[in-house]
Amino acid sequence: PHDPGGETNMGIAKRSFPKEDIRNLTRERAEALYRQYFWVPAKCDSVAPALQPLYFDTAVNCGVSMAVRILQLAAGTTSDGVFGPMTELAAKTVPVKAYAVERQRYYGRLIARRPELGRYLKGWTNRVNSYLK
Repeated sequence: PHDPGGETNMGIAKRSFPKEDIRNLTRERAEALYRQYFWVPAKCDSVAPALQPLYFDTAVNCGVSMAVRILQLAAGTTSDGVFGPMTELAAKTVPVKAYAVERQRYYGRLIARRPELGRYLKGWTNRVNSYLK
């Protein structure tokens, strides 16, 4: 009830996709939405294969631009949220652990600005840590 995304099915939130029938969403439709709105815009194919799952999950959970910013922070490059040539080059060598650390820092900054979101920190932390196993 407190989720700012509203009704959600397979990770697809009504707030982000108001015209979708979330309750009756099929797996095929969810996959198409993920590909069109997250995988392709975040350029997940350009990221090191080991990092792709966590990076894609970040695009879904935090937004494409924030996923790119976190990638840039982990790479030590300018964090502007634009996946340009410098980011693409850096994306091939960013360690999964370094990316996970930056994503956790993002959540810390988010909660500092919006303390009411602190209720999600444990779940967010578990979600990130699941990619480190």
